[in-house]
Amino acid sequence: MLFRKYAGIIGLFLVSAAYGESDTLRLTLKQADSLFLTRNLSLLAQKYSISENEANVIQAKIWDLPNVTINHNLYNPQSNKYLEFSSASETMVQLQQLILIGGKRSKLVSMARSNVQAAQYQYQDLCRNLKYQLRSAFYSVYFTSQKLKIYETEVPLLKQVVAGYETMYPKGFVSLKDVVRLKALLFSLENDRLGLIKQLNNSEDTLRLMLNERAARFVLPVANGQTIDSLSLTKISLNVLLDSASHNRADLLYFQAQSAYHKTDLSYQKSLNIPDPSFIVGWDHNGGFVKNYNYVGLNFDLPAWNKNRGNIRAAEARVESSKVVYDNYQLQVNLQVEQALKRALETEKLFSTAGAGFGDDFTKIIHAATDNFLKHQLGLLEFVDLYESYKESQTSLIQLQSDRIDAIENLNFTIGKPIIN
Repeated sequence: MLFRKYAGIIGLFLVSAAYGESDTLRLTLKQADSLFLTRNLSLLAQKYSISENEANVIQAKIWDLPNVTINHNLYNPQSNKYLEFSSASETMVQLQQLILIGGKRSKLVSMARSNVQAAQYQYQDLCRNLKYQLRSAFYSVYFTSQKLKIYETEVPLLKQVVAGYETMYPKGFVSLKDVVRLKALLFSLENDRLGLIKQLNNSEDTLRLMLNERAARFVLPVANGQTIDSLSLTKISLNVLLDSASHNRADLLYFQAQSAYHKTDLSYQKSLNIPDPSFIVGWDHNGGFVKNYNYVGLNFDLPAWNKNRGNIRAAEARVESSKVVYDNYQLQVNLQVEQALKRALETEKLFSTAGAGFGDDFTKIIHAATDNFLKHQLGLLEFVDLYESYKESQTSLIQLQSDRIDAIENLNFTIGKPIIN
């Protein structure tokens, strides 16, 4: 079933023959990126975290609820009545409102906004990581298809050779050893092709997961090989990349937001030394020095021995810790950028030495070798050696192209934005 499913989709030119248009989803990288942003479930879930923190900002702006106290006498011993409502009964009503001073409310709002910013950075970093997985899967499917195209072209040709030798063997024209050697070569190619099909299957599953593609259709990456080969790493400065990472890496900016949050929290903890008064207004029917006593007042704690020193010291420690954590992560990011650039340049150097016509030359050689072998102008060992060399050279060249684009995507990943498209 595995062979039957994928035999017709190998390579960019074979899909239509095995699948109808409704069974294949053709996507360019730009289209895949666009679908990813609107479909990916992990991103959609992370957006709710942003909404949750935005709601916390609204909540932080709201004043504390006023407190109302109502007292009425339960039993009047003079009249021997319960819950008496008369001019002789006692009723008291008091309204109390807490007022935050010392900028406490604005600091709470500021901390809530810092959490919103941190949630946004977490969303952006998740998007960066998932998009790298998406693009890796996209190019994995693309280049694996290119490798399989080699096998889809050469395996049938080798099968014809094996069939011809099996026909000639009973007639004594070829030896059994030659037939077995050709069958072994064919088996090796078939086995390699099966491994690539499994790899294609896994990469395509990842691609469908990133795109939340539920329909039972093959996701076919559409890319221009010449455009990919023309991507240039020239005129790339390490300092520019490091600066880009400092401004675009959402995970690094997240630690900045956390540092800002802890600084505001320290200011908030210090402001708690200032007691918050509660404004009081009330009415007492019979309990005051005069009847229907009306009054206003203030209620606040005396900052005697609890000056919030412990919480202030803890907040100071968090501020210093956040600085160290940020500096350490900044160093990690810089090292990642340096290593990514080094890898990309090394891969680019190797790719430039391969030559544009390297693959075409080998294709011409193997086809000529097959014709000469069938005409008995080329020995079996030399033919097998050429065939294996052809397979290895072609797949190695495609793998080099795949490694090169992966190195470029990794460089984009480490700096937080696609500097090379």
